[in-house]
Amino acid sequence: MARVAAADWVRHLRAVHFDAGMVEPVRVLGETPAASGLTDILLRTGEPSGLVVVIEALLRSHLGPRLRGLHFRVGYEGLDDLLDALADGEGMRLERLALAVMGLTDEHIFRLCGGPLLPGLTALDLRDNPLGKDGIRTLAAGLRGSNLEALNLAGTSPSSDGLEAMGRCAALTGLRQLDLSRNPLTPRSLKVLSLSRCWPAVRSV
Repeated sequence: MARVAAADWVRHLRAVHFDAGMVEPVRVLGETPAASGLTDILLRTGEPSGLVVVIEALLRSHLGPRLRGLHFRVGYEGLDDLLDALADGEGMRLERLALAVMGLTDEHIFRLCGGPLLPGLTALDLRDNPLGKDGIRTLAAGLRGSNLEALNLAGTSPSSDGLEAMGRCAALTGLRQLDLSRNPLTPRSLKVLSLSRCWPAVRSV
């Protein structure tokens, strides 16, 4: 990884995808001044506890204040520790956050909404989490003060009740993209979506 970090093309990197909780490569990049253009890191792992170590390494590196996107995929145990690490990420100014296939429930969403990251986000990806109507309602209630332009709720089973709560969410007036794919949308759900007046900027559903 040190040899990769020393390559001249590293200065052109904007996003890096690690397929597992690879702490050492993240640490090396964090110590590489040429990687200062890196804005997004994607991490796929089955162990959120490993992600905590990665986040801590990022915060100690020169990349921490520059990062604008953290994208996590696949992880179930240790979610509380991961959310704590994100909440303690002082100095992070994230604009994009993905927590896909992480086993998030309404309780996790409540914690996320109560943390410091949500107001600064423009894109939030929560696809393939078992949120259900309670999780979607909690999200709608906790979005006050947010500036989201893109929201991914694919495969979250929001139900018509959850969509109704989202449709009344005045904080989503700037939303441009909404992904509801892989959700069983009933006629009532579609009616709720069509009647919402809180999403005047939406261009893609």
